[in-house]
Amino acid sequence: MSKATPASFRTTDDSPLQRETMSVVIRKISPFVGLLFFVAFLDRVNVSFAAITMKTDLGLSDVAYGTGAGLFFIGYFLAEIPSNMMLERFGARRWLARIMISWGLISVAMAFVNSATSFYVLRFLLGLGEAGFYPGLMLYFTYWFPMRYRARVVGFLMFAIPVASFVGAPLSTGLMTLLDGAHGLPGWRWLFVLEGLPAVILGIATMRYLADNPLKARWLRDDQRAWLIEVLDGERALAKVHAKGGWLAAISNPKVLCVVLMLALNGLATNGVNFWLPQLVKSFGLSTFQTGLVASIPYGFAGIAVVFWGLHSDFKRERVWHYAIAGWVAAAGLFIAGYTLNQPVLNIAALTLAVIGVNATQPAFWTMTGLVLAGTNAVAVGFAFVNSLGNLTGYVGPVLVGWLKQSTGSFGTALFVLGCTTVLMGALPFTLRRYIVEQEHGSETVAHAVSDEVRAGDPTGRA
Repeated sequence: MSKATPASFRTTDDSPLQRETMSVVIRKISPFVGLLFFVAFLDRVNVSFAAITMKTDLGLSDVAYGTGAGLFFIGYFLAEIPSNMMLERFGARRWLARIMISWGLISVAMAFVNSATSFYVLRFLLGLGEAGFYPGLMLYFTYWFPMRYRARVVGFLMFAIPVASFVGAPLSTGLMTLLDGAHGLPGWRWLFVLEGLPAVILGIATMRYLADNPLKARWLRDDQRAWLIEVLDGERALAKVHAKGGWLAAISNPKVLCVVLMLALNGLATNGVNFWLPQLVKSFGLSTFQTGLVASIPYGFAGIAVVFWGLHSDFKRERVWHYAIAGWVAAAGLFIAGYTLNQPVLNIAALTLAVIGVNATQPAFWTMTGLVLAGTNAVAVGFAFVNSLGNLTGYVGPVLVGWLKQSTGSFGTALFVLGCTTVLMGALPFTLRRYIVEQEHGSETVAHAVSDEVRAGDPTGRA
């Protein structure tokens, strides 16, 4: 099979080989990686449920809790780029396993928190331990999935976020209620132990299950492996035609800085809501377990929306409007939630819109980010840079909400502020629209051209 150059690419229908190859790859990788991400996100946000009783036990103020919740993202920021560089050097299988085992052990150690200081330290260390996991997965996807499949795969991965909260809310509060007082320990301490251990177990399993790249995948046939490698190599070759400079040029690229700002504004709203939603729901006068059940409602709907919106984005081959619409849905939900604090049913409905919106942006966002970074010579560093800098607002969001709530005595002002940030967030991708469309159309032709060459050599589509 000859190497296709960008000038020779032409659009054709999908080949049987392409369909069956990608079907196998998606089945092999997506469910397992989704499970890993589910456990990671559960360990990241279970502190929001533990805080229902932990704050009182440790004497934490709203600002102190918000600070500790946000310190995770400072550790995350500091270790993100080095972690992705190590992943590229040592291989995804080994490095992702290392990350999972580290954060699992630190999450278990959260059970021994006894003061604000130890809370701050362990949240910071948890960020260091998990750093590189998410951008590492985004980089890992570039080793396996051609651009035209990227949004749906990211959508399946993002499904783990709302599901972690949907399942995690009643699970976490249920564990806290059931085990409260067992062996003289409060329920929130048991929560950290029982939800931290699965990450360690899955980290060990990752070493045996994941393949670093298609070349090392024994479960691909030779023709499937050859097709996938050539398509991915062709996309990279096309991107390098326009790539300039090294990692310093990449992180100072205005397009890269734009997606950083998009993620930062999204993170401000997402984490501002995630880390405070259980306490907002608890203010309705519910029990701890009832709080978990009600707090899970927004994430149940968001789980459905994020998969549907990712599939729709791929089907339409459109990213910018998909991101913008989701962002503005989130803004509407946050504004309405700020006005309905005394009306629990309407408030939960509004917060559901907000959670749907911020989650549904993710498939389109990471597809756009991949397109932007493909035009640089530092993809691994680029993913880590975008995720680490963009996630710094993960620190700002919980602290800002805690400060505004403590200052005003209500969540209302905080929700209005977060609503304003998501309005701007939804508008930003239009500055990249022309570039995104040009890049995606160029990358699509790579897979089609390889399919043409396969069929030219073998009409069945099997080389």
